[in-house]
Amino acid sequence: MVAVSMVEEKRCPFCGAKNSLTYDYEQGEVVCSACGAVVHDHFVDQGPEYRAFTPEERSRVMRTGPPISIAIPDKGLATKMDRPLRSALGEPLSPETLRELERLRRWDERVKSQPSEIRNLEQALTVLKRFCEKLVLPSYVRDEAIRIYREALRKGLVRGRSIVSMVAASLYAACRKLGVPVRLKKIAEISVMAYDERGETKALENAKKEVSRCYRLLLKELSLPVKLADPSIYVRGIVERAELPSEVEEIARDVIRRAKEARIIAGKDPLGVAAAAVYVACVMLDVRKTQKEIARAAGVTEVTIRNRYKELRERLKLEIPE
Repeated sequence: MVAVSMVEEKRCPFCGAKNSLTYDYEQGEVVCSACGAVVHDHFVDQGPEYRAFTPEERSRVMRTGPPISIAIPDKGLATKMDRPLRSALGEPLSPETLRELERLRRWDERVKSQPSEIRNLEQALTVLKRFCEKLVLPSYVRDEAIRIYREALRKGLVRGRSIVSMVAASLYAACRKLGVPVRLKKIAEISVMAYDERGETKALENAKKEVSRCYRLLLKELSLPVKLADPSIYVRGIVERAELPSEVEEIARDVIRRAKEARIIAGKDPLGVAAAAVYVACVMLDVRKTQKEIARAAGVTEVTIRNRYKELRERLKLEIPE
């Protein structure tokens, strides 16, 4: 089958018809569809040399530079001056020319970082990258946190507030939005470490309050669609840290499912509910684990597990000893 396409905004030199020139890819000819004249018979194909039949294949094989990345302040659209050692004719550059090029390169970098928003975003991206590395978070969580921070920066919410706290709040909002099981207390601990690296002193309780305040601000001003945390997403982590068998995870998830259907965990701390469900599963399977060990693995208190355990046992009518 002959592949034919229209040649943009050109007239036939023989009949003068507009938009009538077509390009025959197989024959390499430009033909007028109105009068049938062959305008060019050795036309060079200016398209890519690869073959792609779907948009996914085309985006995978096309070579037009690196993709746009939201993790870069300018999204990777800016150009950078190279450091050539030879001219276009292949001749070595003189020391005076190299010094002049280095001076122009420095000024180019300074001009790019001149706006205050760009400098703020550069610092925020550096802090966010460190947070994601310490928490071992995937790239899609980092990208979502960057989008939230960029929107907050565009609306002027960052002005007058700590960059570390706003980055931590954006990261926590991204985790809540995407359903990634990361606690606010853990992110606050990482933010305290960031304050220490910057030469500032910040207690954990003060850092947690500040991150919480920034998080509530983001929810209010950006109208983020953050859902309530599901206790089920914390079960696997608790089971792994407590070194429990996989059967415990299955029964704990089933207990949480029944508790949600009975509507008895509304308003409760999801991590505490998950820890209590894991303890319930241990009791049902006769796995020797104390409440103290489960509480240490979950990062909650024994009182929380004891209260949630009592509610689950009574409301779900579980046949387990008190």
